[in-house]
Amino acid sequence: MNSYLIGKLKEGRLNKGLKQSDVTRLIGIKNTTLSNYENGNTEPDMDTFLKLCRLYDLNYSELLGDAYGYKVPGCSFDIRSSDIKMISKYHRLDDHGKEMVNIVLEKEYERSVALADQKADNIIKMDSHIQPKAAHARTDIEVTEEMNQHDDDIMSDDSEWE
Repeated sequence: MNSYLIGKLKEGRLNKGLKQSDVTRLIGIKNTTLSNYENGNTEPDMDTFLKLCRLYDLNYSELLGDAYGYKVPGCSFDIRSSDIKMISKYHRLDDHGKEMVNIVLEKEYERSVALADQKADNIIKMDSHIQPKAAHARTDIEVTEEMNQHDDDIMSDDSEWE
């Protein structure tokens, strides 16, 4: 089960001051079943999920939206209800407020992209002195260029696999 939903269901039970045994008695499931839900071992079926939401006074639609997002037609991403709240706040800003948000958003976007690119470069690029060598490379003698060329020729010969 989605870890966000697990946390919200458990939080809902605790906010209502209910023990697991209270919940299982009220909705008719086993104690171990609720424990498995809250530990993420199993998922409730839709009927049980809705019963838990009603018991805890949770908005199931908002929970699912926050956990999984809503598919936006024509976009390559899902939007969560928390995103909708941010957009709503943005729309209520005056021109100066929107300008400030746009500046910060652009700078943070540039920083995040640069950081992601830097991480990708660190993964892809390897200094030549730490590049892996063949498992059979000799270290007990001085290896000549001719020996290296022989090994390279053998390693690049794919004729056996064709």
